[in-house]
Amino acid sequence: MRNIAENRSGWSRRFQRLLVFVLAWQPGRAGWTQELKAPQPRQGYYFSGGLYGAATLSREREQWLGPWEGFAGMVRAGQRVTEHLGLGLAFEGGRTYGNGQTATATAFSLESSWFFGQHWTARAGVGVGFLHLHDPGRLNESTTRGPAGSWWSAGTSYERLLTSRSRSGGVSLGPSIQARVVAGNGATGMNVYLGVEGTFWTGLPPDQLASPAIGGLP
Repeated sequence: MRNIAENRSGWSRRFQRLLVFVLAWQPGRAGWTQELKAPQPRQGYYFSGGLYGAATLSREREQWLGPWEGFAGMVRAGQRVTEHLGLGLAFEGGRTYGNGQTATATAFSLESSWFFGQHWTARAGVGVGFLHLHDPGRLNESTTRGPAGSWWSAGTSYERLLTSRSRSGGVSLGPSIQARVVAGNGATGMNVYLGVEGTFWTGLPPDQLASPAIGGLP
């Protein structure tokens, strides 16, 4: 009986020491996992829209068409997941004209963004899309004329901040140049966009910031 009591007393002391260790280690662990960040305008989730002048060059049946000129628009949304990397979705559409014909582009893609400093962003994406070619004067024209399938995108933009630089989140506006390639259906198309983009950043929650300044709006 004495041995049993001693064993129980030994296990009790070990459990108490383990409990003390866990309680002492837990605050240190919480401090290690919580990484506070200084407020910056381009933080959190982003919602962006752009309007562009567009130029299209397409190739079908060994013949090049264009460049045709027109316009395009895009909306995108995503999140800045690290200091330099963002991930998001983009939807775009546009139309160009030339030689009495039209080229209508529509695409949905996944994008990755690389942020440099406070203003510059480079993007690359992949998705699905089409560039529908249409000639009103051609009888019995196929409704699927033009390239359709894989859609690759790349571009860069400069964001001029319109709100405080000392807060997390805000609004920006600036120029952007984009390039697109679509291939499939026996044809290839290339688009180039040059225009202006506006972006709204939500900022980070207060518990993730080194100071409570959030929301770039005054």
